[in-house]
Amino acid sequence: MPARPEGEASARVLARLYCPPNERVLLGALCSLEREIGASLAPRLDHQLAHARLGWWQEECALCARGQPRHPLTREIAARCPEATLREGLCGLTDVATWDLAAATFATRRELHAYCERWSAAMIELWARLSAPHTERTQLRSLGRALR
Repeated sequence: MPARPEGEASARVLARLYCPPNERVLLGALCSLEREIGASLAPRLDHQLAHARLGWWQEECALCARGQPRHPLTREIAARCPEATLREGLCGLTDVATWDLAAATFATRRELHAYCERWSAAMIELWARLSAPHTERTQLRSLGRALR
């Protein structure tokens, strides 16, 4: 999760502003969680400490998927998203952060799609299932992949 261009941050603010009120809290919690995990990629942060932080967040996301979150953000997400299979996607945020920390490059379009789909499972699928519960996950994943 490299430094974000100003427009991307603005897009998130606009998405929160214009989404239905019952979805704002979840979207805010997801964006905050992504920011917290992304803080592990700060340039001046010791590399071993970055890995330790990502490991902690990976465990926290797994606990959230099992319905046992400890952190206030993951508690909020679990409360707003009762479907455990969707919460499992949260680990995608730590996966993409780990790839970013390693400065991984993608040899194939398939690898790039996998990277983008991990993010999509965490952000787009989880959030969009509230507003469009009958939308197929493959459609949401495709949308999220394109957004990433």
